[in-house]
Amino acid sequence: MKTKIEEYIQNCDKCFEHKPKLLTDRPELHPIPVPSKAWSPVGIDCITNLPETARGNKNICAASDHFSKWTEAVALPDKSAASVGDYLYKLLRHGCCSGQVGT
Repeated sequence: MKTKIEEYIQNCDKCFEHKPKLLTDRPELHPIPVPSKAWSPVGIDCITNLPETARGNKNICAASDHFSKWTEAVALPDKSAASVGDYLYKLLRHGCCSGQVGT
């Protein structure tokens, strides 16, 4: 049965359209060193072009502390530097980041 499912997925046009095969040339992985204290480093990522909400938000910005794994996210109307900067400024209630800041 597993073989039939794999064959079906490999021959499904919709599956191929939305999930193309991985490239054979994959970049080398670089592990992140284990942090020794909170908020050092912090990973920040923005997810854009989402369906617009009733409040007019189309983006999500998230920050994650690599030490504690604490993650906070906020919905934003745009991905401008001002919007993302305001969100990051509000994160300062946890204290300033030190060391590397991941993206």
